[in-house]
Amino acid sequence: MEKDIVSVIIPVYNCEKYIERCLSSVTGQTYTNLEILVIIDGAVDNSFAICRSLACKDSRIRIIEKENEGPGIARNLGIRSALGEYITFVDADDSIEKCFIKKLMRSMKENDSDMSLCDIYYCDRRTGDKTISKIRFDEAVKSFRSDRTVINKVRTFVWGKLYKKNLFDDKCLFPGHTFEDIPVSAMLACKARAISYIDEPMYYYYRNMEHSLSADADNIGDISKALELLHNRFAQIGMMDAVNPEIKKLMLGQLRFAFVRWGKPGKKCGANVKTELDNINKLVEKYYPGAGGFADKKYYVEQKDLQMAVSHVAVDASQYTASPEQADYVISRGRLGSNSNKNIVIPMSYGEDEDFDDWGAAEYIMENM
Repeated sequence: MEKDIVSVIIPVYNCEKYIERCLSSVTGQTYTNLEILVIIDGAVDNSFAICRSLACKDSRIRIIEKENEGPGIARNLGIRSALGEYITFVDADDSIEKCFIKKLMRSMKENDSDMSLCDIYYCDRRTGDKTISKIRFDEAVKSFRSDRTVINKVRTFVWGKLYKKNLFDDKCLFPGHTFEDIPVSAMLACKARAISYIDEPMYYYYRNMEHSLSADADNIGDISKALELLHNRFAQIGMMDAVNPEIKKLMLGQLRFAFVRWGKPGKKCGANVKTELDNINKLVEKYYPGAGGFADKKYYVEQKDLQMAVSHVAVDASQYTASPEQADYVISRGRLGSNSNKNIVIPMSYGEDEDFDDWGAAEYIMENM
């Protein structure tokens, strides 16, 4: 198995505090046949010096310098430069378990898959808290051909996964703006013949980083760019009919993310943020009439056990109402019943009690809005 070279692509911009931790986790992999591509993306701190020092100790590290253009363009350069037939991405402020590559590679080989992924550790830099974020695969191998929901189940980030390099054609390269993963991850999920999953967290994603581009309100407009590019790429290859319900859920999920982070009621935000939130709303409304105005919708929830599912859809508690007459959507569940413009009946197939799939039910609500 180790005859196959795996190219690890790490874009680096001003990560002097964290890059040694990241690279140590990569060089310490139990799978050793690695090419470690460190793309110095115009860093002006000591990141380059730290990487150069580590490269002197490990010949597998190859440093490429370029002007600052963002992590997406840096990843594209890494893809073009990669010698391996397999690729994985690690962000410079994150780290991976020592068995990360070996287990993902074994999963790909055993299942003849084009892509493999695992669960994620979400780590809070400020508090030190660590939680596990599960990938919602209910079986070890899936594909878009048999289950279109994999587009959303693989999530919108590209790190924490292993890919065959040949998946990356011109429709799977990254744009130069932030939220660059969004139009790429969904396309990769569609292209892969099979996607294998390991029910184990092996990637450490660190939150509340002071230099995070996706947390910067100045970049909120890039969400609209990413979603528009996502739609256009699928339209160009004639796949929108096949992926339309999933793209709707993905767009609504990103719209909710934007409102939760920057636009909750009572949250102070500048005129630019309000304008960009409105632009995302307009984009969703453009492709999915009636689904815009997301943060203003009112929900009446008939059964208490559905509240968790609705909480994954609503932006704020103020969107709940005790009156079905005042609601935009009445959420219930049952074996029979049909959806209408106002009533969304969640099928019993989403489980009951402790087995209830609240995230799956939330996606069902979004699809039927």
